[in-house]
Amino acid sequence: KFAKLYLASENHKALVNDILDSNLHSKRQIVPNLTSVSLVQVVQETISVLKDEAEHHQLLLNYSGPVDTSKYNCKTDNVRVQQILLNLIKNAIKFSEPTSSITIKLSQSRNKY
Repeated sequence: KFAKLYLASENHKALVNDILDSNLHSKRQIVPNLTSVSLVQVVQETISVLKDEAEHHQLLLNYSGPVDTSKYNCKTDNVRVQQILLNLIKNAIKFSEPTSSITIKLSQSRNKY
């Protein structure tokens, strides 16, 4: 429970910082904080934070993908990726019918861009 509360507070803090930084964004002055990130871990943590909210709406929130957090590592802005995931999953929760399920699937595309 403490871990969920901590992650939720970190996400809220990042959201508030983004709102405060909106002026910088409009001037294109925000610089991404690129670090090595496990996408598996980011997805699993985000789902963990939103699981109670999904259950409150009588929804089942599932994860489909690798469990090994050493897979799908990349350099990205962890906070931004988590914010995007939070937004997408919260919208899925908001617009899903009660008793349905939401599955977040993490997989690798064969195409390289």
